[in-house]
Amino acid sequence: MAISLNGMIAKSDDDTSWISKEEWDNYSLAVRNAGCLVVGHRTYGILTKQTEFSEFKDIKLVVVAQDNFQTLAQNHLVAHSPKEALKLLSDFEQVVVAGGGMLNTSFVEENLVDEIFIDIEPIILGQGIPLFRDKDFERNLKLVGQKRISDNEIQLHYEVLKYFMKKTESAGGVVKNKEGEILVISQHGTSWSLPKGHIEQGEDSLIASKREIKEESGITDLTFIKELGTYERFKIPKDGQGEDRSELKIIHMFLYTTNEKNLKPIDLENPEAKWVNPQEVADLLTHPKDKEFFLKILTAI
Repeated sequence: MAISLNGMIAKSDDDTSWISKEEWDNYSLAVRNAGCLVVGHRTYGILTKQTEFSEFKDIKLVVVAQDNFQTLAQNHLVAHSPKEALKLLSDFEQVVVAGGGMLNTSFVEENLVDEIFIDIEPIILGQGIPLFRDKDFERNLKLVGQKRISDNEIQLHYEVLKYFMKKTESAGGVVKNKEGEILVISQHGTSWSLPKGHIEQGEDSLIASKREIKEESGITDLTFIKELGTYERFKIPKDGQGEDRSELKIIHMFLYTTNEKNLKPIDLENPEAKWVNPQEVADLLTHPKDKEFFLKILTAI
């Protein structure tokens, strides 16, 4: 994305005529290589009026807007949030997000940005629209590359570091009944996982795992068999879609057997529990890391 030396992406009246042809060609190539583009409603109105926009005739374009509106082409779609936009573009390996400032901020705030490419134009704008709108957030970056676009312009390539994320420790278990079925829990009614939860102050991981199993299924008759290991994954959002990268969970898992069959969840946030054939558990689990872990330990249980 092109910016002035002091971080503006447009003048206050939306004028971007100060952006060079070399910068546009660089931007256009990136979008065409990705095959898709996400912009805000205001940026859409500006972009589609430019003669160069014809270069994007085959691009799948998503406009993030509060309300529905009539787009200019069938391959131009409307989404109401950054996550919804990404869902519409889930078939693409890379997604280009290109403003405006409020949209850029929304994607960064929701931890959906992996890389940032900044093309610095040789101009200072006393007033204008900033790359990111005023919001209380902070992200650490790592410079991974730079290149000269023209004699007067340079591109900086940053990786968005995830060090800002909160790390938490959780414990849970793989619980087998007498029929060999595995206990699986519904979180918030929108996703499925093995029973687990945060380790509370004063608990060790084994005690925490038993408490969480009780809260999420009602089972108290547990026979400890062995430790199954530890793995990490990001938190599943309450809507069950994607990952919440603001929290990295370190999960300690144990194997238990039980003689109980009746399930009565106590935790209102996890309203359903059920017994599942071991060969069907991985397909039911929502998070890819949960699936990966279960398949890894399946032969050991």
